[in-house]
Amino acid sequence: MPETIADRFDVVIGGGGLAGLCLARQLRLRLPQLKLAVIDAHARPLPEAAFKVGESTVEIGAHYLGQVLGLEDYILKRQLTKFGLRYFLGDGHLPLEQRAEWGTDQPMPVPSYQLDRGRLEEDLREMLLQDGVHLVEGQKITDITLSESNGDHLVKVSDAGVTGHFRCSWFIDAMGRRKFLQRKLGLEKPSPHRASAVWFRMEGRLDIEDLVGKENATWHHRVPGKRRFYSTNHLMGKGYWVWLIPLSSGNTSIGIVTEEALHPYRSYASYSKALGWLQNHEPALFNFLKNRQPLDFLGLRHFSYLSKKVFSHQRWACVGEAALFLDPFYSPGSDIIALSNLITESLIRQDLQGGLDASMARNYNQFFLGFAKTFLQTYTQRYAVFGAPQVAAEKILWDTCLYWVWAGQLFFRGLLDKPHLFPKLMQLGIQFSLLHRQMQDFFCQWAEQTQGVLGDAFTSPLNIPIFKELHLDLVREKTPDQAIGDMWKNLERFEEWAQVLFFRVLAQLDLVSKSKFGEHPWVDAWSINLDPATWEASGLCRPSSLPRSLDGIRRDLAEVPVAETVS
Repeated sequence: MPETIADRFDVVIGGGGLAGLCLARQLRLRLPQLKLAVIDAHARPLPEAAFKVGESTVEIGAHYLGQVLGLEDYILKRQLTKFGLRYFLGDGHLPLEQRAEWGTDQPMPVPSYQLDRGRLEEDLREMLLQDGVHLVEGQKITDITLSESNGDHLVKVSDAGVTGHFRCSWFIDAMGRRKFLQRKLGLEKPSPHRASAVWFRMEGRLDIEDLVGKENATWHHRVPGKRRFYSTNHLMGKGYWVWLIPLSSGNTSIGIVTEEALHPYRSYASYSKALGWLQNHEPALFNFLKNRQPLDFLGLRHFSYLSKKVFSHQRWACVGEAALFLDPFYSPGSDIIALSNLITESLIRQDLQGGLDASMARNYNQFFLGFAKTFLQTYTQRYAVFGAPQVAAEKILWDTCLYWVWAGQLFFRGLLDKPHLFPKLMQLGIQFSLLHRQMQDFFCQWAEQTQGVLGDAFTSPLNIPIFKELHLDLVREKTPDQAIGDMWKNLERFEEWAQVLFFRVLAQLDLVSKSKFGEHPWVDAWSINLDPATWEASGLCRPSSLPRSLDGIRRDLAEVPVAETVS
């Protein structure tokens, strides 16, 4: 087999999808002295609208694309501005207007976007070529020999029987679910989250507002201008959620995501089966789709996976889905790209300055994988909560705000490139993680016992003081020390939040009589649960913090809808 002579680069990025292209642009902007190459098996033109899943962004990923990569003007011209995350809760057999709705009625101050991946990746490739990045298309990476010293890595590629080689100081795996380095090095790690999904694109604009008749003027007018279409719309029920996402190409993305134990993948694994599944669980959407054919149909069973290691002082890294994948709920994919790319840049920068060592890479691995473990608790065996509207609404509020005060502050304050702060950040991260896990268990216990319903309640979350405050706090100017100080204050607020939820749920479930918490109760938030038999042994009644007033957090949560209890 003929072979070509190796070209040499400072950084070779294997994979020309969103993670790899973004990293190449990031390095070109921030470390312009580097000689970069991107290698991808797909050659242009890339198809629009029927290419890859992962269209919806939230604040971290959107800020990364718009500000860190300088793509804001491009996105406003070629992609869509997102109208927030929107959730429809309650019985899927009810007309949509009779289900509880959680979603903004005004633009979110900190923007996010809906991305057509084919269009974006095509345009990014052209930008990189204009910026002098060496783009190798239509060639597949078949092997790599990693240097264990300061020598070059040797990357082997193949195209139509011709083998080529590239030498590089750094190799970045951005080849997605191929997990090239993870498999080669035996670093794959299974996820405890067992969930599956299918997704497909429909031609044209499929507007969720068309599921509700025009005669329901009140429902339509509470979100002016038919802007629900531009949200990431979620139809939610016990064990599942269904997305509807607009694409800038003019088409619409639809997906079904389920917890495998509650809705097996086999029950919706083809388009005909998916239509049958929708008929059983979301009949209004089924009636909307039943006479249409999709542009494509793809699926993944057990889509979540983890890694033992993603960064190495031996000058390699895994970014985006080549590192790990948690779940598409809350649209975290571009966040993972942003975080892994920024850490990779930090390691490369330290290497250029002669300061990269094993301990630094170890700290970044511990931090990134610990971060993933924290947010995996949001999903693992939690989908049953989606069938309890009040609990789902409370969980969405908690999860979103915790994302802003922890992950959001890390990113917006630029704390990821300050390794000297890691001991403080790890201490904070452990406390947030433990509290978050306990509250996720609490939400599941609550969902199993509640009879509460929200009816057709409409909640615009920007009317909830704590939601609006923490959202706007993402873009306030702060020093790193101020940011860390505010994180500790917010940890205390979340402790108070957990207390308020706990005692409210005790009253709702008529468990107050089984408590012995006194007139001004205060418990250990990290031990909260709804099993009175465990309260003593779990330490619930022995908090390590002193009681504080809960009046402030109650005011912050005053606009959260409270369910009616039905017999």
